[in-house]
Amino acid sequence: MKKKVLFLFLIIISLYFLIEKVISDDDLENKRPLKPENIITNEVEAKSLKKIDVASSNIVTPQDLREERAKYPSGIKVLALHEANLSDQTREKLKKDFDNLHKYGNFNQNKLGNEFKGIKKYRKNIDKDYPLSFVPTENDFLENNFQLTGKYASGAFSQESGFNSYTRLFENSETKQKVELTEMYLNPTNHTMIEVFKESFNKKINGLDLTFQEIPVGNTTVYTVDFANNQKMYSLSTIRVEKREVESLVFSLIEASKNFEN
Repeated sequence: MKKKVLFLFLIIISLYFLIEKVISDDDLENKRPLKPENIITNEVEAKSLKKIDVASSNIVTPQDLREERAKYPSGIKVLALHEANLSDQTREKLKKDFDNLHKYGNFNQNKLGNEFKGIKKYRKNIDKDYPLSFVPTENDFLENNFQLTGKYASGAFSQESGFNSYTRLFENSETKQKVELTEMYLNPTNHTMIEVFKESFNKKINGLDLTFQEIPVGNTTVYTVDFANNQKMYSLSTIRVEKREVESLVFSLIEASKNFEN
């Protein structure tokens, strides 16, 4: 067996299925996608691994990739799909997802998936003090009318540094708008890297290529934006937030990411 063990997490972000024009918390919590998580380890499905909500990427967490990580100080390698070391089946699945993204504006042909599914869990842990291996983005990227109402830490954990993935839920009680932000630290100590496929890019904001999904639902649109920059991955999902506001939020997050130091 090779000494290097590559953990490849192929995550395709899906959005939550919403039917009513006014979306209740029960709707968000109870509806689930039918297909299993697209998470694999060395091309073998590993359902026990935790999901990281970032689209169109391979998270590579090897035991010994010092030289490879040294080539990419930010932990981010951008490549074309045909350049990746994937099985034919996985490559074809991703190609279909990317084709959908450019045709429909989302991976699932205007069908919503599982965003905000942990909303009750996030609220339950609002007062919990999670140990984190990185400094998360300050809450001031949002306007004052949004309040932090939930949070949850996940991903890799060590006693010395804490969790490397952190999700926060922000809500506007008057407008019922919701914003969910997940950040994951690409820890250089562990030589963690991510491969991002060029085919997943469909928009550029603040000079950065990213994945911008939009799905029309009744009289509103659900947006999910995924990008990687400067040793971190970000996934932002919104409900009842106008597109120009989402773009502004992403612009601010990218600006903050440029100054990230850990």
